[in-house]
Amino acid sequence: MKTRTKVALVALVLTISLLIGFVVFGIYTARQANYYQGEIGRELDQILGFSHGSPYLEIGGEMTEVFTLHAIPDGVMLQAGVKDGDIVLGYGITDFYRSVHENRGSIFSFDVVDGGDGSDIDSRLKRRITMPISIES
Repeated sequence: MKTRTKVALVALVLTISLLIGFVVFGIYTARQANYYQGEIGRELDQILGFSHGSPYLEIGGEMTEVFTLHAIPDGVMLQAGVKDGDIVLGYGITDFYRSVHENRGSIFSFDVVDGGDGSDIDSRLKRRITMPISIES
């Protein structure tokens, strides 16, 4: 077998391996999102009294997608200090639900800033939200 043919074959095998890796990672990520945002998320939304969003806001002159919380009256989130439209810092939606779920039966803390269009997120006043996470299901 000529060297060119060997190199081409190795390149083909590597390309196929990478494609399979991307597909497997995509399936894994989608399943995680469905599990934590869908199955677990609906239950946590009810227990803690909130919903989430991912709106595009004009922040610092640019349109940016952010992860927001919307507290329901008399819910745990509202009692903990979450205001409607607060932007969650340091978590994506799936990671947030996973972390809340993993902290059932204990205290969970996370940071937020006021939502809405306006100044850069880094220049907004950061608030620490701390709340108990119920074990109930």
